[in-house]
Amino acid sequence: MTDTSTTLTVNPSTSSTLVISPSSVDFGQVPIGRFSFKAITLSNIGTAAIRISKVAMSRTGTGNYDDYSVINHCPKSLAAGSSCTLTAVYAPEREDNTPSSSSTSILITDSVAGSPQSVPVKAQNINPKPKLSSNFLFSDIRRWAQSAARRPSRSQTWAQHH
Repeated sequence: MTDTSTTLTVNPSTSSTLVISPSSVDFGQVPIGRFSFKAITLSNIGTAAIRISKVAMSRTGTGNYDDYSVINHCPKSLAAGSSCTLTAVYAPEREDNTPSSSSTSILITDSVAGSPQSVPVKAQNINPKPKLSSNFLFSDIRRWAQSAARRPSRSQTWAQHH
């Protein structure tokens, strides 16, 4: 899992400057059924507040982009000199067990020119969950449990021989 060390600076005027760091997120390899999260910092280094009206996933991209989500910890108005954090989440979950790569973007709709700002995110799912047949889960486990119940315990075996 790696993050880029670059930042995206959006400066539409001398009064508002939004710095997004990192400017892109790479979750690396994440096992299916697990999750990973990365922090993204939004910093207002200008002299006027920046209105943040919406933070959302773009819902377009490659692969299964529905595995991504974002949690917004930012206020509606980011004061000059302030910072806040977004949490990008990747949680691959699917019925099949095919490893794949995917990518999408986090969109930040704000009062800065060029809005919405885009933060690309990508990941690869690995170590797929095994496919187990329902026959194994029920019949084999039931058979094992029944045979274990018929076997004497160690204390019963010891008592019989002493």
